[in-house]
Amino acid sequence: MVPIGTGALDLSRPTAGKPALSLVVPAYNEAARLPATLDALESHLESCDGDAEIIVVDDGSVDGTAAIVEARPRRAVPIVLLRLPVNRGKGRAVVAGVAASRGAVIAFLDADLPYTLANLDEAVRLVTTAGAEVALGARDLPESSYDPSYPLVRQIAGRTYAALVRGALGLPFGETQCGLKAFRRETARALFPVLTIDGYGFDVELVYLAYTRAHRIARFPVTLSHRHESRVRLIRDSIRLFADLWRVRRNDARGAYGRRPEAARAGASTGCAGP
Repeated sequence: MVPIGTGALDLSRPTAGKPALSLVVPAYNEAARLPATLDALESHLESCDGDAEIIVVDDGSVDGTAAIVEARPRRAVPIVLLRLPVNRGKGRAVVAGVAASRGAVIAFLDADLPYTLANLDEAVRLVTTAGAEVALGARDLPESSYDPSYPLVRQIAGRTYAALVRGALGLPFGETQCGLKAFRRETARALFPVLTIDGYGFDVELVYLAYTRAHRIARFPVTLSHRHESRVRLIRDSIRLFADLWRVRRNDARGAYGRRPEAARAGASTGCAGP
């Protein structure tokens, strides 16, 4: 298990003139919430000793999401806008952002910034100086904050899905859907191009590949910065998420992800996956 720390974010070691951090923000009809998120991210990253870029991926929005980004004044942290012509899903938007990124560390987070910036710092630290290749926000850890007002039916659906993730995919943990993850560049470049799921199920596919391909994983607790209003449509998207579990199993059985390394066959738990 990679140690958890509380140090300030250090972006002082960019590689070959490239930014130390690329932060991907997928956005679909986020004109109302995106300005505050970008204000917070720019101010935070500017205060760090180093270089970063923010990549906003407009996933076929029909509101003013793209215009909001284009109209922002230029500051020390560059903001790159990518526009998908039609709505493809969060997974496809993140994949597009990762493909365009230049950073030594690549992270992504939700457009409404539901977790604290200290959580972002920790994700970057884990893959920068603590030996992890993948850092996963984990809402199921005891230290994570919990919103007791979250609808009971969604809580039950989330626990059911987590149990199915462990049972169907053999992962040692069921929480895969937290919208804050970070990767070393070489690890991201190995994982994201082979993803096949465009919607919310891309998270479980991504985590499954990281684990079964023996990448060193660190899970860290997260703290809600505000009430996160999920856009997951409970019935329709839950059916798709459950179906995606079997799609991932089938893809792997058919060799769609390539062969597992020997270390993964011996047990990917030799990595630094948390509880």
